[in-house]
Formats: sequence, structure tokens, C-alpha cells
Amino acid sequence: MMKDKSKFIKLFSDLLKIGSGFERLFFFLLISLVMIHIVACLWIMVPMFAGDKETGGVVGSWIEKMKAENLSESGLYLTSIYWTVQTVTTVGYGDIPGTNSAERIFCSIIMVLGVCSFSFVNGSLASVLSSYDSQHSKHQIKVNTLNNFKRDFHIDLPLYITVKKNLESGTHSS
Repeated sequence: MMKDKSKFIKLFSDLLKIGSGFERLFFFLLISLVMIHIVACLWIMVPMFAGDKETGGVVGSWIEKMKAENLSESGLYLTSIYWTVQTVTTVGYGDIPGTNSAERIFCSIIMVLGVCSFSFVNGSLASVLSSYDSQHSKHQIKVNTLNNFKRDFHIDLPLYITVKKNLESGTHSS
């Protein structure tokens, strides 16, 4: 996935005409979705490794507490995704707690990693929006300057339109 990142991102950015900040944000979102999937799968597997081998790890686990042992695989996966998203995003309703030592250790690790990654995403989003706002402000200054030139120096309309189109097309490449 990392090897093809540049090809994929280039195709995506050419298609949608997005800047490098949004490329970084999109790639981080994609990585986040993959990580949520992996953590959700691990959350299902922890009881199976740490619990009673005869019951498949269900007795004394979050699966038993949630009465999820009768859920289909997709239902169990969805419940695990729910737990992962609420833990990683620091919402943490607490309706699916770890019930044994292995699950509590796993929860603690995911909470710490979740806070770090959530903070990074918020910082990245603020940076992207700030950069976009700065680029938009620079573009608006150029357009205002062009309008002043048109008014003060009576620039021909065809020249004005050509220059304005060039300004517009320049905003997508920066």
C-alpha cells in the first residue's frame, strides 16, 4: 500500500484537483480506516487468546458480558468496530468494557494510541484548513488587485477575463 501511495494519491488529486494538504489528510484517513479494522479484529481475538480454551475464550470476556456470543460474524465485527471507533476517538461510552486483565491491558494500549492519533488528526486538519485559508486569502488579494487595475487603468475586458482565468487556474496547482 505504501509503495503505491504516490500513484494512488496522484490519480486521486488529479481527479479531484485537491492540494497536498488534502492529499495528506485523505491518506491519513485511509490508514486510519485500515488501523480501525485491524484493532477491531484484535479486539475480537483477545478473548480467544486470553480466555478459557474450552469455551473459545468467551467465558469471562467482553463477548460474554455483551451477550455477543450468539451474534453472527458480521454482528460481532460491527460491535468490535463500534468499540474501536469510540475508543480511538476518545468518546468511550464505556458500554463495552474490558472484563479481564488481557482485555484491560489491550484497552489501555489502544486508548493511549487513540489519544495520540486523534490529536495528530486534529492538528493535521487544523494545518490543512489554515493552509487552505491562507491560499484563499492570497488568491483573493490577487483578484482584488486585478479588479483595481481594471478600474484604475481601464483594462480591456478580454485581457481582464484572460488574466482572471489564469488566476483561477493557478489556485488548483498551489
